Amino acid sequence: MIIETPEHGKEFHELDKTQIEMIIAMFKLRYNQLVADERIKYIQIYKNHGLYAGASLGHSHSQIVGLAFVPGENQGLPQYYQDKDSCLICDILKQEKEFRERIILEGEHFLVLCPYASRFSYESWIIPKRHTEHFGELTEAEEKELALLCKKISMAIVRGLENASYNFIINTAPVNSPYQPGYHWYMEFTPRLIVAAGVEIATGVYINPTAPEFAAAFFRKILNQLEPVK
Repeated sequence: MIIETPEHGKEFHELDKTQIEMIIAMFKLRYNQLVADERIKYIQIYKNHGLYAGASLGHSHSQIVGLAFVPGENQGLPQYYQDKDSCLICDILKQEKEFRERIILEGEHFLVLCPYASRFSYESWIIPKRHTEHFGELTEAEEKELALLCKKISMAIVRGLENASYNFIINTAPVNSPYQPGYHWYMEFTPRLIVAAGVEIATGVYINPTAPEFAAAFFRKILNQLEPVK
């Protein structure tokens, strides 16, 4: 567990950029320490904010879990590489930069977008432009920019969606496992606005009533209304 602040009642989006930089740096430190344990095959970093996101403690925190197996959630990435001989996430970046309509923010090192065919309303991804498989390979400059973007997106979710519950998760490559090309780490912010219904539970097919193009435009508008983050 990562305790994000000594101040009880202060939430992630209320922290200043320097505090969030420290959190990101701690994620990276613990990630790279856990890699040394050969029993661990996957490292999952995540945060639950609010009741509907599964938060069970009142004090702002995030969590890191070391799994003894590789979850199947991102198996499509190495499969795409095998089929296309290219990285799916890099191809998404190229397409979104050409299309532009689903982009929320663009920095020197990251692109923030609402992905095409997203599962959840207002789902947003922060994607490193540099092809890098492991979150633990984050550079110092990338840490600083990622902290700024996390601050902005969490503020946009809380302010724009009436303090919605949300999760963020970091998707990364397996560790201590046979190498498979095609992974590219990225971060998801997922507001929890709608409870999964029967069709989602039964089939794994999610119904999203909010088009990502609309969601991206909404977040751009909200961010333009907020005080600049320094």
